[in-house]
Amino acid sequence: MASCRQAFFSPSCFTYLVTEYLFVRLDTHSRVPAGDTSTLLDIVRVNALSFAVLWLSALIFAAASATQIYVFATLICALAQAVWLFQHLWFYHTRHL
Repeated sequence: MASCRQAFFSPSCFTYLVTEYLFVRLDTHSRVPAGDTSTLLDIVRVNALSFAVLWLSALIFAAASATQIYVFATLICALAQAVWLFQHLWFYHTRHL
């Protein structure tokens, strides 16, 4: 059971770091108040890439632990990424001119 928890916790932490790194790299947070039109597209792109990293790493951990929880892993990853996406969209909504 511990390996199952690690299969979801480790990729989630790593993906959160990847997401924040991409937002800093693309300078997304500072472009939102400026009214840059490509910011919303960048938010969606970063979250899509973040979901791909999260999903693939969770599937790799699931395969390495020899469990058949691929559908469960996909559901967990989608829900975790949806929370982050809504958080970023809310940030965009509240700070966009």
